[in-house]
Amino acid sequence: MISIRDARASDAEAIARLVNAAFLVEQFFIERDRTNPEVVRGLMTKGKFLLAEDEQALVGCIYVELRGERGYFGMLSTEPSRQQMGIGHRLVDAAEKYFRNAGC
Repeated sequence: MISIRDARASDAEAIARLVNAAFLVEQFFIERDRTNPEVVRGLMTKGKFLLAEDEQALVGCIYVELRGERGYFGMLSTEPSRQQMGIGHRLVDAAEKYFRNAGC
């Protein structure tokens, strides 16, 4: 069972690991990690991350940010071994709900 929750600052390292694992396919043209805990913490000052977790671990995340009457999302990431299982879809649904509730 997958649950969705807001991230806390203490989740920054786990979020960075997940995003870097999910975007590993970019390494053939980007020779560095996609993000790091400091960048994640910085993003948390402007928006927030929604986390997808199962009973054992973090399996997905999405960054959401309110920009006036519009919402922005990015860094949609799913644990590579859990891709193609609907987790990304659940996270996008959660982001859209967040934006609707905020009046976007």
